[in-house]
Amino acid sequence: MTCIAHGKDEDDSEIIGAVLEAQYGDIEEKMKEAGERFGIDLDFPDGEGLGEEQEIELEDLPGDILEHIQFVEKHPLPATVEQYHERASAFLKENFYEKKDLPPEIKYHFETVSWYHILLPAKLQRALAGFHEPACEGELGFYDAVAQFSICKKSIAESIKALKALEPHCPYHQYVLIELLALLYNICDRITAMEESI
Repeated sequence: MTCIAHGKDEDDSEIIGAVLEAQYGDIEEKMKEAGERFGIDLDFPDGEGLGEEQEIELEDLPGDILEHIQFVEKHPLPATVEQYHERASAFLKENFYEKKDLPPEIKYHFETVSWYHILLPAKLQRALAGFHEPACEGELGFYDAVAQFSICKKSIAESIKALKALEPHCPYHQYVLIELLALLYNICDRITAMEESI
């Protein structure tokens, strides 16, 4: 696209070289800084050592990185999301995954719950990782966390709508549906509280 914009042939090596230099010109310096920060030797003579694992002990990490890892690992919200995920999985297994003759409108609501019960834990973990990210350049990790929280809230809202739509069709599972809804409301309230504390 850059070559075409400059009226050059799309394979013009001069333009391609300039673009690569602009995008990756300082990569060597950044790699060196990262290596120094994490204590990793990135200079391997004649390719020796490439592919070998370099173990980094948690206590060897800088304090801000260690604090970040502990924040994500010890945060209580993922445990609640995992509890929702496990109960939603059991509900879906019993009522959806092995049923072949569901009407399309009911199938759609089950598919919605299925999709979002998988997406929610992944997006929450990524949000927490970015929410307390000290190693990220600028505010990128923070902005990504805010975006991930928005996706989590959308996942919750769509799941709540789908579960409420399924209530009349699952009369023998009212307790399970109430429990799933309660977990989702709890998760949403806690995410909102974290956003408001920013």
